[in-house]
Amino acid sequence: MFEFSGEILLILLVALIVLGPAKLPEVFRMLGKAMAEIRRLSMDVKSTLQREIERSEEIKRIEETKKELFGEDVGKEQAAPTQPEQPAQAVPEQAEQPAQPEPQQAATQSPPPQPDPAPQVKDSPAGKPEEPPHA
Repeated sequence: MFEFSGEILLILLVALIVLGPAKLPEVFRMLGKAMAEIRRLSMDVKSTLQREIERSEEIKRIEETKKELFGEDVGKEQAAPTQPEQPAQAVPEQAEQPAQPEPQQAATQSPPPQPDPAPQVKDSPAGKPEEPPHA
């Protein structure tokens, strides 16, 4: 993969002098982990792009097949569905006239009588329900 040339040897020598022999393995270990993570992320991005490209190609093939089977109308209808045009409706004459007031009878009528609610049963301190007194 790499050819050991003078430049790489010089970089390793400087790293050994700067970091020291104790920290150099830790630095190389962290560097290896970082490179592995970058490689994994690049493979993930590459596979995601490949999936999206395959999906778009599949959609194109489906649309082409529909056009072959059903004609050119199908693609246009799915791309932009339109609603049928409705003729403009004439405004009724009543809408232009002022509204006439409601008769006053509805306001003067009383509401229908409400049935009496069922008597409520209360619990007594003894735990037995008390019945309301009968009138």
